Amino acid sequence: MFKGSNAAVLTRLGQVDVVQALPGLPDWDRLVAESEHYEVDALPVAVIARSTLIALKQQRGSHLDLADIEAIRMLDRLDE
Repeated sequence: MFKGSNAAVLTRLGQVDVVQALPGLPDWDRLVAESEHYEVDALPVAVIARSTLIALKQQRGSHLDLADIEAIRMLDRLDE
């Protein structure tokens, strides 16, 4: 991904967004320190923390972002 572009990749598990630049995005060291860790097909995967993702989506505030926030909050309730 040349010169900091962003990309959306569709996988068999759903869409993966690769974002390298976004207003309000914390610096890399903070993103890594606060990342959530999962395993997909026996491979470790680090992803942006849900709280950071929600904050960024609230900042953008599109209808899709607001729907995403609700879906993330539903996942949080399932984890309880």
